[in-house]
Amino acid sequence: MTGLLFAIALACAPAAQSAPSPPPQAPAAQAQSAIAVLDAAPAADWDLMFPSVLARRTLEHTDLASLRAAALSDARAQFILGAVYMSGLGGVPQDYAQGVAWFRRSVDGGNRNAADGLGRAYTFGRGAPRNDAEAFRLIERASNGGYVVATMHMGDAYAEGRGVEKDAGRAASLYRRAADAGLASALTHLGFLYESGEGVEKNTDEALRLYRLAAERGDPEANFALGYIYEEGDLLPADIEQAVHYYRIAVEGHWPAAAVNLGAMYEEGRGVPQDYSEAARLFEEASIIPMGKYRMGFLFYYGHGVPQDRTRAVSLWQTAADQGVEAAAATLAAARRKY
Repeated sequence: MTGLLFAIALACAPAAQSAPSPPPQAPAAQAQSAIAVLDAAPAADWDLMFPSVLARRTLEHTDLASLRAAALSDARAQFILGAVYMSGLGGVPQDYAQGVAWFRRSVDGGNRNAADGLGRAYTFGRGAPRNDAEAFRLIERASNGGYVVATMHMGDAYAEGRGVEKDAGRAASLYRRAADAGLASALTHLGFLYESGEGVEKNTDEALRLYRLAAERGDPEANFALGYIYEEGDLLPADIEQAVHYYRIAVEGHWPAAAVNLGAMYEEGRGVPQDYSEAARLFEEASIIPMGKYRMGFLFYYGHGVPQDRTRAVSLWQTAADQGVEAAAATLAAARRKY
């Protein structure tokens, strides 16, 4: 379980950098309507929310055209637009290169949230070449600017030894600081350390306590972790119903790895009635990560829950393989030998 976040988040291939597509011209009033939404967002949201969550919240109150108009001059809108492209929100196709380009523009305008987003792009090679040192520099800048999510990401870097010398004790300290500032996700990451005994004395009971506390506070990753524990019988006796319960909550919180695991349960009929259509819906939701694309490929290949389309299946497997899913490369090779 230790490093569960990192193992799942990794595997996104670099994409070529490009300049931001210029937003269409719009009346000043259109831009002002989006800026008013950004102005109304509580300061705590900018301190504690992840980029995709902030972007979803913003799009609940303004339209994409207004956001694009505001991005002509507002660094916050540029950051939100970058997050929209990175996650493929609001009907916008996922485009890491465009996301990175908008993050850069926002960073140039002094936005701390974008500095973290750009740092994470360098961490995972999403739209920019992987560069751990540059990633850490940007994330530290965001943390020093008061973005609590970046403080947790600094902890991740120390826990994994990315861009800095590995120091799990320092990671634990940063997770505690972020948790004390109100970030539930930091409790989950601190739980990973207690589970493994890195940087702290190993204590699986404390790890479970932290996972449950973070889940109660709404962290989707904590709910995913608990679902995984119950599914695998790891730390607690296996309980497929509890696994489904926690995965559902994590899916509601837009945690894509939970959508993959719950989708697999529907595909296989484990703990839930077999339902290929529901599996397809969940894998589609999870397609922002490579494993979601990989699993969706099987449904297209066999025509389960979607019209059979082996060309589409191969395309999804190729993308997943390019983004680091080793099993996808083996699946491609087997499919090509067979057909």
